[in-house]
Amino acid sequence: MTIQSMNSTSFTDLQVFGRCPRKFYYRTIVRIQPKKKAAYFRMGSLIHKLFELAALGTLYDMGAEIRNDPTLFADEVEERLAMLEDATRIVTAYFEYYQDDWDILHVEETFLIMLGTGEVISFTPDLVVRDRNGFVWIVDRKSTTATPTDGLPFADLQSLLYYSGVKAVYPECRGFIFDRMRKKVPTQPRLTKTGDKRVADLARIDTTYEILRSFLETEAPDLLDNLDHRRRLAELKDNNRFFFRETVVVTDVQMANVLDDVAAQVSLVKLARENQLFPRVLQAGGMHGCDSCEMLKICSAELLGWDTQRVLDEYYEPRDDSYKEYEVEDA
Repeated sequence: MTIQSMNSTSFTDLQVFGRCPRKFYYRTIVRIQPKKKAAYFRMGSLIHKLFELAALGTLYDMGAEIRNDPTLFADEVEERLAMLEDATRIVTAYFEYYQDDWDILHVEETFLIMLGTGEVISFTPDLVVRDRNGFVWIVDRKSTTATPTDGLPFADLQSLLYYSGVKAVYPECRGFIFDRMRKKVPTQPRLTKTGDKRVADLARIDTTYEILRSFLETEAPDLLDNLDHRRRLAELKDNNRFFFRETVVVTDVQMANVLDDVAAQVSLVKLARENQLFPRVLQAGGMHGCDSCEMLKICSAELLGWDTQRVLDEYYEPRDDSYKEYEVEDA
């Protein structure tokens, strides 16, 4: 394995080291990642790309780009166009739901922070925005299979490192806006074909308040006065299942404590590098608990004494630093 040194540590690499030093070794020292087929067109990445283009004001016809790609087969073109259509509908529904009134200051720009130890930590927030009251916020967007139902725990305290770096530039920075959105297109309502006029499967329709109300206003305005339809609209308005937002205000005490923790974590990373010691942290249930780890194949091969070079050649490729994970694991 070829080892490459780095002068600074990214925020993401610190997170990985905290979860499992061995995964950090594969990702940051050996610098490998699983071979990705059309990674750009994973739903999470595609949704995020549309958000980024919208924030920059540089939206273009991505469909034409797909259709004109000579490297794609017909079925691949069809698959990607369908995914682009779904992603576009999700992003459109998001903007209809939130209608944010803020000024965008930074889009996917890297910030640096130097700790007291002299170590430099880098991080790239999705957005840095200023609200109408003049306060600055760090916006983090991720897609997920299901949105939280009882509040998003602010468990990843190292996220406060973002705050420290942005606050150094914008003293009026207050904290974070965490957005989570489902990787599912809201169901388009339809009317029943038989029986009384009503929206089909009204009690369970998996859609948004905005979509259902717009459908009723256009296709069946008389149903807006129907008790069942009014009740379902109220339920959807009070419990949006497609988007979840949590605003977290950061205090100086929180920031100071986390900076101390991060400095200690950086010291551990430095010791691990110097001594080339990167132990595995097996998750609950042993190796079975590590099933979702992208480094499972190479880690298992090493543990079992298999031909690691063959595993590397077949399943892994050099790490692409431009790639960023835009999806979150479900609890």
